[in-house]
Amino acid sequence: MKERLLLWISGVAVVAHVTQAQQLDSLMQEYELQEVVVSASRLQRELHTVSVPIHTIDAEDIRRAGYLRLQDALQEQTGLQLVYDHGTGLQMQGLDADYTLIMIDGEPLIGRTAGTFDLSRLNITDIKRIEIMRGPSSAIYGSEALAGVINIITEEDEEQPWRLSGMARYGSRNTSNFQLKATTTSGKLHTSWSANYYGSQGYDYTPDTYGQTASPFVNYTLRGGVAYDPSPAWRVHARARLYEDFVKDAYESAGERFDGKGYVADKNVYAAIEWMPTGRAFWQLRNYFTTYHTAASYWQKDSGEEIDHSFFRQLYWRPELFTEHDLGQGHTLSGGVGTNRELVSATRYEGTRRMHNLYAYVQHEWSRAERWHMHTGARFDQHSIYGAQLSPKWGIRYNQDRWSLRMSVGRGYKAPDFRQLYLNFTNNAAGYTVLGTEEVRQGMEQLLTQGLIAEILIPPAEVASLKPERSWALNIGGEWRPLQNMKVDVNLFRNILQDMIDTQPVARKNNGQFVYSYRNLHEVITQGVELNVEYKPSPYWRLSAGYQYLDAFEPSVKERIRAGEIYKRDAQTLASRRVKLEEYGGLFNRSRHSANFKAFYTHSKWEATMRLIYRGRYGWGDANGNLILDDASEYVDGYLLCNVSAACHLRHYTLQAGVDNLTDFRNETFIPALPPRTLWLSFQFNFSTNKK
Repeated sequence: MKERLLLWISGVAVVAHVTQAQQLDSLMQEYELQEVVVSASRLQRELHTVSVPIHTIDAEDIRRAGYLRLQDALQEQTGLQLVYDHGTGLQMQGLDADYTLIMIDGEPLIGRTAGTFDLSRLNITDIKRIEIMRGPSSAIYGSEALAGVINIITEEDEEQPWRLSGMARYGSRNTSNFQLKATTTSGKLHTSWSANYYGSQGYDYTPDTYGQTASPFVNYTLRGGVAYDPSPAWRVHARARLYEDFVKDAYESAGERFDGKGYVADKNVYAAIEWMPTGRAFWQLRNYFTTYHTAASYWQKDSGEEIDHSFFRQLYWRPELFTEHDLGQGHTLSGGVGTNRELVSATRYEGTRRMHNLYAYVQHEWSRAERWHMHTGARFDQHSIYGAQLSPKWGIRYNQDRWSLRMSVGRGYKAPDFRQLYLNFTNNAAGYTVLGTEEVRQGMEQLLTQGLIAEILIPPAEVASLKPERSWALNIGGEWRPLQNMKVDVNLFRNILQDMIDTQPVARKNNGQFVYSYRNLHEVITQGVELNVEYKPSPYWRLSAGYQYLDAFEPSVKERIRAGEIYKRDAQTLASRRVKLEEYGGLFNRSRHSANFKAFYTHSKWEATMRLIYRGRYGWGDANGNLILDDASEYVDGYLLCNVSAACHLRHYTLQAGVDNLTDFRNETFIPALPPRTLWLSFQFNFSTNKK
């Protein structure tokens, strides 16, 4: 009797364990089948067929965590670092914000300040998912994609006749966010509309001085789209987006107080016609137009006298023809031709500057028995200033039942921007001047005529024309499932960046300040490993952890250190000595170690999240005058951030609360753009009608 009882209990335990494992495996398989990406090839592909490292953040995780702006979601991803320079930018695989392309539905967003695209411009509370593709993607997207691509997908599920959703959120420092979105589907017509308002009174780490660390602002985003299917073979769709931001600023200088205001406008319009004559052919003609405009004014507080007014206007237009053909037996061929034109006018540029580019690209994809997947691609660009550029890319992936391997190698390029070519700017307060390489000769002549130059360091005729930045990158990695409910993803990367553009002094002014221009550096290398682990201990819990090790350096600096050509001065004794190789910390603003941990709990009506983000120490700048990172005083200490949220669902309504920067970590000196602890509460609703 006892043996039967033990056998029965053991049988129940085994069945329960198998059932739970099957449930977990089913959940994992369902999750994988739903993961479809478009960034890797411009058309939908299942994630397990893609040979490049790519990660997605879906709408559910955005909602659970309470992300509002793009930087909120990206800062919690492995290998991505926020940089606070002329806005909140993104560093990927150790490459600066200049080298990551930011897109909405596959179309590039413009408007960079000193190379940084400010991620706070992008509201993500009404999108479908975010795709993060690492490694150079110039073979598809051209310039600016040396480090990778961030693609925001707004496409909607058209299975519901109508849907209405919204959110109201309020937090610390009068931070408020209001969101309203509506979608409809009626026969052959689908529409989508959304409106977002976001504002805050800012914060101040230095209350004893006039002005705030982060100024008060309000902005709004309006987005609309329409799609029409006149027949099963034809589809016409269009989208439009408007973003406007208003900032009030104030500061104190030399005992005087100044007030100011700033304005930013970002407008995008996209239209496309799609034709699918057969099940194996697809054609798309698309047209994209976008503008970016900023304006800022400052005046003396007491007298009201205007002391500065500046503006920046950029226009970008790109028509393109894209096609894809299924050749059978696992072969797919796709490609496109197009052109893009850019115009820039600004206070600090002479006249209106123009660039244009003609391009063509082709991709071949091959799959065999759901095991092997290979893609080969290349893009040819004919730039109005830099001539011909060829960007190839190749990748392969092999899948087994519980593991997969992938490898990709690609060539990237980035053309110099308008700032590096045509900038003509003098900071009257600090006294320095910056000249683009095309403006050096004329700008220096003006300064010499005015008697402002004390010494010429590089004759204007010897300032070389800039060459495009180029890179070769290798990514090797794979996935492994040691358990049915556990996934391990690893990626090793190496980027070799050639002709990197950097600033250089070309003259010294009478006031002791310098005239700067730009030059190409020979070579920069970033390399490392990214590791992600995801584990589902039960249907209610999902845990994940990520880690990146990064090594970023200039080989020429290491060579000079080995040759004994670089010295450092002791801050106490003022004695000089040669720098040791082990003291070289690589490129500034790069953390050798970074990590994250996330826990998501979902059960019936309740949800909760906790996310930890760690960034190791990094160099902030040169303190001993040898222009490299080699001293302990040149580092910013590492730090840990904690964000939490919890939600309760009541049919069509959701109440959610959260705390960002739970420990109230602050570094007012080196990271003033990092907000203090922020508490928030939101109310959300969602109504829809399912198709019968």
